[in-house]
Parts: sequence; C-alpha cells; structure tokens
Amino acid sequence: MEEFRRDAVDLVRSSQRPINQVARELGMSHETLRNWVRVAERQARDVCGGLGRGRVVGPTMSQPGPDLPARGRA
Repeated sequence: MEEFRRDAVDLVRSSQRPINQVARELGMSHETLRNWVRVAERQARDVCGGLGRGRVVGPTMSQPGPDLPARGRA
C-alpha cells in the first residue's frame, strides 16, 4: 500500500494533470489522493526544515524576544 501511495503522489507531482484526473485513472477517490499529496508535501517541508503554514517565527509585537522590550515599557 505504501508503494502505491508513493507512486500515486509522484505521478501527481510529475504530471501536469489535475489530481481529479490522476485519481480517476488510478481508480481512487480524489479526496484521498489530495490528502496523500498534502501529507507528502508537509513531510517534505519538515525534512527540509521548512516552515509549515501558520507557524510564527521570532518575536511578535505581543510576545517580544529576549532582547526586545515589552510593548508599552520602554
């Protein structure tokens, strides 16, 4: 099953066809294939040290870093 999953994701990535078309050709649900592609992309970002969506990096205005004064206290 894992080999099929990897092959299906690779097919989506390497072809210019929409996920719906690839899923239909493979005889599977397009939602399942879309989820597999998303998981593979997330894993690739994690392995490469990429940042996921919605993660905050570094200090923000509401949460100052160690070398920044708190807002309103200067």
